[in-house]
Amino acid sequence: MRGILNILRKYNVEIYEKTEAKEINEKRVTVISKDKKKVHATEYIIAATYEPFGQPFGLFFKKGMYTSYILEAHISQNTIREGIYEDTMNPYHYFRIDPAPSFDTMIVGGEDHRSDIHIDPEKNFEALEEFLRELLDERVYTIANRWDGPILEPSDGLALIGPHKNPNILYAFGFSGNGMTYSGISALIFRDLIIEGKENDMYALFRADRILGPKALLSKAVDYGGEFIHGAAKNIFRRTKKGKK
Repeated sequence: MRGILNILRKYNVEIYEKTEAKEINEKRVTVISKDKKKVHATEYIIAATYEPFGQPFGLFFKKGMYTSYILEAHISQNTIREGIYEDTMNPYHYFRIDPAPSFDTMIVGGEDHRSDIHIDPEKNFEALEEFLRELLDERVYTIANRWDGPILEPSDGLALIGPHKNPNILYAFGFSGNGMTYSGISALIFRDLIIEGKENDMYALFRADRILGPKALLSKAVDYGGEFIHGAAKNIFRRTKKGKK
């Protein structure tokens, strides 16, 4: 944060702390705060919120909220090489290996489902731990922590970055849990638009006002159907182990 602040000061960027933005006036490109104060933009507003700010109607059906489940396990050192891994199952799983002084930390996640499908979280955590046991092939592990969290998925599988209706309001959302990648792409697109005054090679691919093509939507629908049948439906009828918390 200190490094970012130093760069912002270099470019005379004004920072408004404890100022919750509640509304964007698209005609004047103005952000209106909770206490009715206004911040006028010279030219652009970047709405880099988790979901599209203000939920514009045209963007509402371009994304869906999912829930992902994560376990933090401690395993013996060098059991699996340090790195980030994903499988091709449906629903898919992912994990990351980080070395610690006396063990390796394994962050494993998956069993994603649409958040509007209610499933007992215990069933998903049990399914995820079954995957972990199978993956480690009976090697010893300890569960240190667990949690679930939201992942916003774009309807056609590709992040939405750029303008929607107003060319001066730029959105960035639907990162599918790949924030480190898409935040960098967003920064490059916005830098070129705002500072260089040009559209780079990624602009047309990710722009938020793109029309979602039938092929991409069909592919995503098939993926969602497979995720529901093999994941959500399976876990809905799963019996949780008695006494397990």
